[in-house]
Amino acid sequence: PSQSPYAGAPSYSAGSVSRKPLSTERHRERHRDWQQDPQELESDAAHPGSARQGDLAVVIGCGGVGTYAVQVARAAGAFVAAVDIDTAKLERAKEFGASLTLDAKTPFKELRGALQSFAKNAGAPADGWRVLETSGSKPGQELAWGLLTPGGSLSVVGFTPEPSQLKLSNLMAFDATAYGNWGCDPALYPEALALVASGAVRVRGLIRKERMADAPRVIEAVHHGKIAERVVLVP
Repeated sequence: PSQSPYAGAPSYSAGSVSRKPLSTERHRERHRDWQQDPQELESDAAHPGSARQGDLAVVIGCGGVGTYAVQVARAAGAFVAAVDIDTAKLERAKEFGASLTLDAKTPFKELRGALQSFAKNAGAPADGWRVLETSGSKPGQELAWGLLTPGGSLSVVGFTPEPSQLKLSNLMAFDATAYGNWGCDPALYPEALALVASGAVRVRGLIRKERMADAPRVIEAVHHGKIAERVVLVP
């Protein structure tokens, strides 16, 4: 078991999570692609693993990317939970739309129990969770994997060169899906910009401008965690 600040999620095997079969309704929804109209099918292909109205979305890592993930999931109508080791980032995630924030140092079973209680109280399904890993850390990825539920999905956006120890059979056992994403498809830019234009996704407070001439100082500050926002260097 990992002794990481993300609570050693991989030490919990598939058997430690309820393997109750999906309800008939949820199972039909999970495998309905063949009967969808073409527009809806195209939307699903463009947004693999994305949260929908009434889903529980769990964002692991609340840096710049994670905070945007919180906002996009909230805009889709999901109930959003955010997990991080940094209390300041959790406060920011709450400001930007997370209804529940959890310290990643919380023991795994306790953290998962808090998510289950949150889902129940919010009226979200007990299965089909949408987990988004944006921390780009080994412990964050292992925690995200440990939170897979029957019919759920894991979207891996964060990157780390460190290998993770995962039980791949969970995908089979839970009828779950894992996705990777290197960057946004340019075809989705108009939709992303529309979210910003409508105010559903806010960038103010998440970015800051700095002079290009100050690049060395800015890079050093970012490296040491002294700047929380994403920096845009202006010539």
